[in-house]
Amino acid sequence: MRKFKEIEVKAYSGYKGDEKPVSFNYQGDDYSVKRIIESCKLSEKNSAIIYNVFKIKTTEGKIFKLYYDDIYCKWFLETD
Repeated sequence: MRKFKEIEVKAYSGYKGDEKPVSFNYQGDDYSVKRIIESCKLSEKNSAIIYNVFKIKTTEGKIFKLYYDDIYCKWFLETD
């Protein structure tokens, strides 16, 4: 079962807000996004909530999966 933790993310905003993550803070550590490995949109069954999902690699070489909630404008990190 997936678990999620709400986090603060600095994101690139082009023609719409929070298009893609640039950096984020998790457990007191700051991470910069080196590259986006993959991205997709995910919708919850029987819900209007749509998530933009980003699998990213940080400059430290760590891999994370970040979710952006388009309706509530919040970022989440998938945890174990």
